[in-house]
Amino acid sequence: MIFDALRQIANNWLAEVKPFVDAATLLHLPVTSHQVLPRQQDLETMSQVSINFRLPYPITAVEDNASCVVLIDPKPDLKGLDEQRLFIDCMPLHADPQHFNDPAAVQALCDSLEVKLATGVYGISMGMISSPAQRQGSWLAMSQLLWVVTGSLTQQRTTIADFEALPEPVKTAIQTGSTRNAMTAIEEVIAFRRCNNTAMWHESFSAHDDDGKKQIP
Repeated sequence: MIFDALRQIANNWLAEVKPFVDAATLLHLPVTSHQVLPRQQDLETMSQVSINFRLPYPITAVEDNASCVVLIDPKPDLKGLDEQRLFIDCMPLHADPQHFNDPAAVQALCDSLEVKLATGVYGISMGMISSPAQRQGSWLAMSQLLWVVTGSLTQQRTTIADFEALPEPVKTAIQTGSTRNAMTAIEEVIAFRRCNNTAMWHESFSAHDDDGKKQIP
């Protein structure tokens, strides 16, 4: 699981995210998001969802086939999609391109940071995200990317300085990919709350496991 990889990375070399990862409750959805999430939605319904949105837990990790995103409420009882939330996106750079709606963004990250698409290499980013409005049945996301690093489970490969040194168009492309992953995780939380009694979602969840990792049943 990608969440397990993120936890090992946090333990081994990315201590900055460890408190968030350790406190996260995992929502595991073994689905390809752009194949199952609705592309167009009723604007009135979306407006109500936006106003009343809450994370299931103050720190909620959402894993699908493409990535694992940890969504974090920066203050208690945060309500509404227009409020900024912190996110950590962990993406295996060797994942099947079919799992991504925009595989070009993954390739851009690998090419620009000179990271080969090797098994066991992950891109991890941290940023802020909100969705202050909806347009034509889709969510509009606003984000700020704070940093991006890459590495294996045991060793860092590229640093924040490497990311900051990239040309602005490349940094923008990477931010677009990270923002899309974070917003997809939010949409998956919304879909889970609407459809958690259906077979498509129900089979995705399990109870706490023996190593203490929390999962939503």
